Amino acid sequence: MTAVNADVWVVTETFVDRVPGEGFDVVFSPPHPDRRPNPDARWTAIWSRWPVTALADPAPHRRGSIAAIVSVPMGRPIVYGTVIA
Repeated sequence: MTAVNADVWVVTETFVDRVPGEGFDVVFSPPHPDRRPNPDARWTAIWSRWPVTALADPAPHRRGSIAAIVSVPMGRPIVYGTVIA
């Protein structure tokens, strides 16, 4: 991840203590203890070098979806991450 040096990452099957580098803001999909018993495990994360705010609609889902607004210099795009079965 450090070799690519991206400003925004959408990753799946991750953990809250895994970081793509310093200076990132993050939002995670909710915990899903039935399928991922490790309390630090998450299905999806959105990491950003800019401020990122999770959206309530569509609601984050424990099966691995999260939507967020990323406050980039040229606007506020919505970024969506999900696990596709």
